[in-house]
Amino acid sequence: MDRKSGKSLSPIGFLNAVESPELGLLGGYLAVSPEGRPLEFRCTTPVRASRAQEILYGATLAEHLHSDVLGLPLLTGARLRPPLILAPDAKWRQLAWHVDAQIVQLAQVESSATRDMHLPDEDGGRTIGPFQVQQIDGQPLEPAALDSLDHLSRYVRLDEPFERISLALEEVLLTSAASVSGADTHDAAA
Repeated sequence: MDRKSGKSLSPIGFLNAVESPELGLLGGYLAVSPEGRPLEFRCTTPVRASRAQEILYGATLAEHLHSDVLGLPLLTGARLRPPLILAPDAKWRQLAWHVDAQIVQLAQVESSATRDMHLPDEDGGRTIGPFQVQQIDGQPLEPAALDSLDHLSRYVRLDEPFERISLALEEVLLTSAASVSGADTHDAAA
């Protein structure tokens, strides 16, 4: 609960992907509490586009892979389904058509004049600290989403969960590469 307003805040989801030249593209989903603590993490197996997909999807291949092949299975299989999902870029745009959540793109603000301000933007987004946040399909952000992002920004930088996902996915890729090469791996719990 947000002590300041007395409102209950929902978890927030984050999506990210990393690419390995050897194994392919790997997607990850992290749901965090309103204070940034991890609540759920999921990842896909590495995927590669076939030559036929490259030809058929052309310039839309990256959006297809991120939204349909990685993002949709991550979100539909998740235990927690936050009403707000942050994505690092527009490659996740098509998810907005398939899930009942606001998909929000996070972008670094170039101007230092607005860096520490929490200002509404004319296009329905908002500048929160050094980031501009906007619903990925161009629709205005709902007030509850803005409240959640404002609250989260008091505890962690809004881009920090993306870094956590990337690091966790890189660990998965290292383990996968070691398994593929036949090297011995050890369980972290052992």
